[in-house]
Amino acid sequence: MGALKSRRNGPSASSKRGESTTMCNPMCNFVGKRLLLRNELAELRRLARWVESRLKHDVSDELSFSVQLCLEEIIANTILYGVATDEIMVELERKDCVLVARIEDNGQQFDPTDFPAPAVARSLATAKVGDLGIHLARSFASEMSYERRDGRNHLTLCFREPHRE
Repeated sequence: MGALKSRRNGPSASSKRGESTTMCNPMCNFVGKRLLLRNELAELRRLARWVESRLKHDVSDELSFSVQLCLEEIIANTILYGVATDEIMVELERKDCVLVARIEDNGQQFDPTDFPAPAVARSLATAKVGDLGIHLARSFASEMSYERRDGRNHLTLCFREPHRE
């Protein structure tokens, strides 16, 4: 069994006593479901339609954007660099007030929670295009955890609705 590693971003629900940092519609009709993607970049269009159809009535536009961005970046990296030979599984599930996205593939072992933060360019002229997908996913997800188990990568991203005053 692989080791589970986790990275948490943003304030936790327990960071301020008596204050909730999440908004949730406990009566939402969101139902978790799995999507199997082929190891092809063209599948990103199908992923986008699937995510939108799962989230369009149950989460804010801001949260939907965050989930969409993170999944597209992670799946694109998996397809381009993961050397996966079979399908990539994506699952969305609501757990209380948290939206959980799970990605599983059989590509080469890669732990995005250990990937170094990008270097900040000294100027626009020296800025490098690309290589920000993992950084974006870390920034937009509330939590990211990784585990290598049974020869497969298991990445979990958690998302919380932004706090509204």
